[in-house]
Amino acid sequence: MTATSALPEDAGRHCHNVINPFHSMHYFAPEFAAELAKLGLEHRSAAYFAARSAAMGAVGPGTIAATFYNFNHELIAQHVPQIWSVTSPEAVLEARLRVADMRVVDVPVRPIYGPAWRSGIHLGTVLHPMPWVLLRSFATRLAAQAWTSQARGSQAR
Repeated sequence: MTATSALPEDAGRHCHNVINPFHSMHYFAPEFAAELAKLGLEHRSAAYFAARSAAMGAVGPGTIAATFYNFNHELIAQHVPQIWSVTSPEAVLEARLRVADMRVVDVPVRPIYGPAWRSGIHLGTVLHPMPWVLLRSFATRLAAQAWTSQARGSQAR
């Protein structure tokens, strides 16, 4: 954070710590596997990649590898794009919402801001890192395409 920010330095981490359990909990909920199995996604990794990437549409393994860069490309390619021949991204998103609805109840949340609160985010702060994020994603996508081309070439032999 910059010295001109109205937010404390750990505001981002605090927000992540509050919100992440709501995002992550459905991946570990027993209902998650059951809901995605109803859609035909019985393998845990297939269900996970479908749930993570459904908001982007029926994307291929390169897009998933570029977006969620910490996964093994071979693992992704084992399940994608086959998952989209079994079910649709819309059905997966609906299943995620059903699981969240089953797991999240009316939880009282204390707001951490008031009516006079103003964002400390400035356009330069947001735009400055974007070229590097896009470049890294682009490079990861190129690497995924090269890996896919190499894998196809070795299968053809």
